[in-house]
Amino acid sequence: MDKHITDVAFDMHEDSIAAWLLPSATTPEVWGIPHEPKTFHRLARQLLTHGQARACYEAGPCGYAPQSHLVSSGLPCEVTAG
Repeated sequence: MDKHITDVAFDMHEDSIAAWLLPSATTPEVWGIPHEPKTFHRLARQLLTHGQARACYEAGPCGYAPQSHLVSSGLPCEVTAG
């Protein structure tokens, strides 16, 4: 049996974060949260409660700090070039 992995893409803004979750081969779920470290950590932990997940986001003004937050929460994250 294949293990399912939820793919997550983040769109980072100064005051908000949008997360697109693709838990299966269907339409993605879109979540919006404030751009606050506590909220970001909570979202990463929540994603992992449903099984394996991996994330990505485009490096921009936020730099690599979001990747550090996600990885420290246990969620693997790749940073892509814009």
